[in-house]
Amino acid sequence: MAIRPRRDEEAIGNLASFIVLLVAIGILLGVYYAYVVPVRPEAALVALPGDTVLAQYVGTFEDTGAVFDTSSLTVARDNASYAKAFSFSWRARWEGLTFKIGDGTMIPGFDRGVIGMREDETKTIRVPSADGYGSADPSKLGARLLVETVPVRITMNLTEFAARYSGEPTSGAEVTDPIWGWPAIVTVADTVATVTNSPEVGSRIRPYGGWDAIVLSIDDAADGGEGAIVVRHLLEPGHVDLVGGKEDGADFYVSAVDSLDGTWTQNFNRQVVGRTLIFVVTLTSITRL
Repeated sequence: MAIRPRRDEEAIGNLASFIVLLVAIGILLGVYYAYVVPVRPEAALVALPGDTVLAQYVGTFEDTGAVFDTSSLTVARDNASYAKAFSFSWRARWEGLTFKIGDGTMIPGFDRGVIGMREDETKTIRVPSADGYGSADPSKLGARLLVETVPVRITMNLTEFAARYSGEPTSGAEVTDPIWGWPAIVTVADTVATVTNSPEVGSRIRPYGGWDAIVLSIDDAADGGEGAIVVRHLLEPGHVDLVGGKEDGADFYVSAVDSLDGTWTQNFNRQVVGRTLIFVVTLTSITRL
């Protein structure tokens, strides 16, 4: 039997050790780059002027928290958690806003507020009236008494009657008052129609169809025979922004209730005008051409 030289065995041993070392180094490098060296993610887009974005939102009034608009069907349906402003309207489709930043489509405060946002980021944007829908017109606000007196008998020409009651007057006919909702009897003499309001003392009524009121008293002979119906509006500060109605074809909302002063404010401005608005906005997508 031939005897292998010792140096050959040493060479083979060194080669094996070198291979093991290479494998160990490879494993260590793999672990290092897999778990130690951080992988830098691709930088997310940040919304900039000129980008087209899709935004989901809930819009509320800063002072009362009432929701005046939203893109969320869930929020729209949930009146317990999200009290709705009088101007809030139901629509066929609930979807986000798609707009190009800076093209003038949105109010300035909303437009500027989304700049710098990333996709799927949520942000609360405060928009003062100057950056929103502008100042309110003071001439469109009027103070009304919580305890109000209404004539028993109202006289008007036939044109006024037709405008108020949407029809021609007929003596002996019963009509419904468009504001108070109580019954009234019509009397016609030539070109003059007289409407005699006929509520019951203690009855609950719905002025403008918007809130409750109660008939406190009726004095048929007061004010020189015109008569007086005393009504108390059951309005409270918690009704502000939530109720309103229509008068002479124009919408209004209740913008203040002062129980100590005994007044409520009838506001014919658009409800978003002259207000600080709060938007909770989530950017769903950012598109840059």
